[in-house]
Amino acid sequence: MNKSKKALHTRQQIIAIASLMFLEKGYYATSVQDIIDSVHISKGAFYYHFDSKLDLYRTIIYQFLDIDNKLIALDEIKQYNLTKAFKIVVENHYNYLKELIQQTNFSIAHFQRLYYESLIILPEIYQKVKTNYQKYHKFFKQKAVEELNLTEEQASALVKRLIFEYDGMFAWMSIFPDTSIDEIVEAVMSEDLKPKLQN
Repeated sequence: MNKSKKALHTRQQIIAIASLMFLEKGYYATSVQDIIDSVHISKGAFYYHFDSKLDLYRTIIYQFLDIDNKLIALDEIKQYNLTKAFKIVVENHYNYLKELIQQTNFSIAHFQRLYYESLIILPEIYQKVKTNYQKYHKFFKQKAVEELNLTEEQASALVKRLIFEYDGMFAWMSIFPDTSIDEIVEAVMSEDLKPKLQN
């Protein structure tokens, strides 16, 4: 193995092992020394590839979450009605999480912790997530106004409810990982979806 291939292999090993350690123990409970010992490399080799534990963590978070690429582009669902568009978003995220846990043998709860921890540790991840929430809120609010004949205020309340239920499904899946996507979508997109906002 030549020098450049060996360096790439070492970097990939660091990322692979550190990913599992961050998933299992979290960022703060994982030290650089833990990673070095697990990969069987020197401290110098670690710092050759990464400036710090935070630099490595950021690399892993972007690889796992890949926020921009894992979300359904709004242009892909704008032709669908509110229910169908939201169902596609839910299914996409559900399938992505299922694929992750199959690849790593970790639970959804582990990935949820990693996700929420990253919002605290990495300001740019927090901002990305916030921006995406705002984009989705605006997109689905407009659909609700057009399709359900709601006011802007009513549509905003409805979409917030959808988002709250959408996020809640991951807490449910952390406890009941065998829940089917059909059961989740049916619950989130139930017939009583439209709130009784009119007096």
